[in-house]
Amino acid sequence: MATSVEEDDANSYRVRVRHEAPKSWLGIRHLIVALLFMATFVGYASRVILSVAIVAMLKNDTEFPSFDWDKKEVEGLVLSSFFWGYAVFQIPGGMVVQSYGTKWPLFTSMGVSSICVLLTPVAAIYGDWIATCVIRTLQGVTQAAFFPGIQSAMAIWTPLEERGRLATIILSGAQMAPIVALPVGGFLIPSAGGWPSIFYVFGGVGVVWSMLWFFFGYNSPSEHPFMSKEERLYIEHSISNEFTTKLKTPWREILTSSAMWALIVTHCAENFGFWTLIAEIPTYFDAVLKFKIEDNGILSALPYLTMAGLSFAFGWMADFAFEKNWLTVVASRKIFNTLGFWIPAAALVALGFITENEKAIGVVLLVLAVGFNAGQYTGFFLVHMDMSPNFASIMTGITNFGAYVFSTFGTLLADALIRADKTSTAKWQIVFFVTAAIFFFGNVVFILFGRADRQPWNEPDYERQKKRDDDTKYSKVVFSSRTCLFPSLGYKTKEIPTYSECRGYYVNSLSDISR
Repeated sequence: MATSVEEDDANSYRVRVRHEAPKSWLGIRHLIVALLFMATFVGYASRVILSVAIVAMLKNDTEFPSFDWDKKEVEGLVLSSFFWGYAVFQIPGGMVVQSYGTKWPLFTSMGVSSICVLLTPVAAIYGDWIATCVIRTLQGVTQAAFFPGIQSAMAIWTPLEERGRLATIILSGAQMAPIVALPVGGFLIPSAGGWPSIFYVFGGVGVVWSMLWFFFGYNSPSEHPFMSKEERLYIEHSISNEFTTKLKTPWREILTSSAMWALIVTHCAENFGFWTLIAEIPTYFDAVLKFKIEDNGILSALPYLTMAGLSFAFGWMADFAFEKNWLTVVASRKIFNTLGFWIPAAALVALGFITENEKAIGVVLLVLAVGFNAGQYTGFFLVHMDMSPNFASIMTGITNFGAYVFSTFGTLLADALIRADKTSTAKWQIVFFVTAAIFFFGNVVFILFGRADRQPWNEPDYERQKKRDDDTKYSKVVFSSRTCLFPSLGYKTKEIPTYSECRGYYVNSLSDISR
């Protein structure tokens, strides 16, 4: 066990106790990471499989039921219905996770969502497009607690020294979902099970995951019956926080925090850019470059494979720089976020000038744009848990709600501009330049106003402590020349009742720390 003093801003320092990592290469935290990776994979796969199945569902050349949703002009409604429930219930979903922890909300979210996936063929066959929209909306509602739960679990289970690589492993499930789901769907459609089998397979996998989480998932390291004391202390002292689900949410402090608003703006910019890339680029390649990228399985998967690979690389780089004290947490988050925003922005600008004879360059730019967007996962995406592990779920619900609402403007803008003429290079340039500008602006806001330090309103006794005088507030304590920060290390104490409350205190100068 060792102590270190880290400069937090111009006038204060954070004192941190670091326990050495457990000697065992594998621990319970790695089991939780594996389960959370599977969760993000299954959760995202269950969203995209309809886009694969609907191609067969609209054809009448198979022995399975087909539909005329394209002729009724309701195909778009069916495809988007998931996000109606998902976006609207993001904040309530975060509140549920805050109130009940991660075990039961994630179990319920994945379990009910998977049942909805299993029932999708039944809804389509017996209730046509209306019943399908209802079941997909319900699936979105149940998944509203999913990502806030993932964020909260990452905040609780990933030590700061390993957070970059462990979090990117978890989040890479989102990139692996289309890589696996699209070819698996292509294999299942012509099989004996037809298009309904896609929903049965992925819905069944989701139910299996729920059972695994029921037996092995827990709210925190202190609750897990199989975790060693060594590993528990390593995690708890790394994150320097006492977790509890019985906290009053500091809504005023969260919503008046400039760092929180910077996070909202950044998340909105990311979703706008990412969904424009995913939704509109294939149309651009088809209409302008005369190249159906989806017809080439390798090229279709290459952007996502690159994104997954760079996610791992960025995660390891971020952790290595932190362990070597080369970068502070906030500097690391901003550097990798810049890579994740500005390189895609530059690639989009360049893509607007590509001609039909430069298809190869266009593919390279697409891979760069999607691949380097992986920087977000070691950038702003980790800041929710950096700022407030206790309220990461609610913060994620807030930013995710804004991001999904704002991202709809990206697809609406593109559709409005290119509807009349999808081959117009000038119209596509507007789409790309606007998206690049939003990427650029979002990262500028994050650089200027983003933070990654623990916020005072995260602490369990914030309401009590904020009523004290300025020299005894929990978040900014001025100590005498003989100060106790850590009783277990032999320091004398001053108004510090428990060991857990000592962690993460701030002092005004290094001279305030003495034996």
